[in-house]
Amino acid sequence: MERVYLDWNATTPPCREAVEAFSEASRNHWGNASSLHQEGREAAALFDRTRDGLARWTRSRAGEWILTSGGTESVHAAIFGCLDARPSGGRIVSSQGEHACTNGVLDQLQARGWEVVRVPLRADGTWDVQEVVRACREAPTAMASLIWANNETGAISDAAGLAVVLREAKIPLHLDAVQCFGKIEVDLQAVPADFVSLSGHKFQATKGMGALRVRTGAPWSRWMQGGNQQRARRGGTVDVAAAASLAAAIDRSGTHGFMDPQHRDELQASLLHDVSGVRVVSGTARRLPNTLCIVVEGADSSALLARMDERGFAIASGSACSTGSPDPSSVLLAMGIPEHLAHCAIRISFGWSTTPAQLADFGRVFREEIDRVRSIMDGKTK
Repeated sequence: MERVYLDWNATTPPCREAVEAFSEASRNHWGNASSLHQEGREAAALFDRTRDGLARWTRSRAGEWILTSGGTESVHAAIFGCLDARPSGGRIVSSQGEHACTNGVLDQLQARGWEVVRVPLRADGTWDVQEVVRACREAPTAMASLIWANNETGAISDAAGLAVVLREAKIPLHLDAVQCFGKIEVDLQAVPADFVSLSGHKFQATKGMGALRVRTGAPWSRWMQGGNQQRARRGGTVDVAAAASLAAAIDRSGTHGFMDPQHRDELQASLLHDVSGVRVVSGTARRLPNTLCIVVEGADSSALLARMDERGFAIASGSACSTGSPDPSSVLLAMGIPEHLAHCAIRISFGWSTTPAQLADFGRVFREEIDRVRSIMDGKTK
């Protein structure tokens, strides 16, 4: 059987257009975009077209976008850059459902003496706007940084509602929107966040290119020092080929439109009907249309992933950044899911090229392997 890739939230296969754009730019537009000669001007023009594409896609301004090496750098640049511009200090408000890269930054800041408040998650996996606002108003707050759509569960929180309230309160807001782009609409007129992070390889660009939106007028200081590239906001010779790949992926996403949740819902209904002991995580929340996270009682996720991999299906137990960790997902625990069940969670995420037939094959094989894994687990506990 041909392998079926169902781990699109971890990374996506680069689309043909993105690969070709990367290759063409590498061959023909290899000039330094900071140089004034023709080769440099051609490279700079290609780089600028990428920011233009981001602006059209999100209803923002091209000059507000800084291209980075990926989502992790974008998150770091947003948080550190904002705090550097607010020397008076104050607390940082976030949630218990953040990605590992954000948690790493917050842990570091906490060790430096910043007060970090992580609001709890609701049972559906979303953070509550009122909880965030309350935490921001209890003490002087330097900024809030929250994930918009959770990479593990697919739960989408009310970023628009929060952004409007915090804009009125003049509290800077950073949104980790890495999982949103290409899956749901990202309209930065409707969601007036000060900082927005994205990563190109999550929507079929080649790896190594992300972006950060810094709203005009938002408090922010450059995070990477040295060099005057990108209007002196990020030093370093720009990667024109990666930018071309990102632009091509943006164009393709605009052409294909957003995903339809129908295939996810059909797979969910099938698993609930045919497999005992299956629970849908964040089933009552608005979710990414391509993401299904479930708990399979009595089936350890690592054993189930290994069996499915042998059968030709790539799935995940949660965030790719936590692979190899014996600890259960902190996101699931924050939702109130017991630890023994959090060890039984898997995530299926798919993309534009995934077919209904592939999902049907997955469901059939999954049912077979659950019985095998459960039998093994029963033997170990007796």
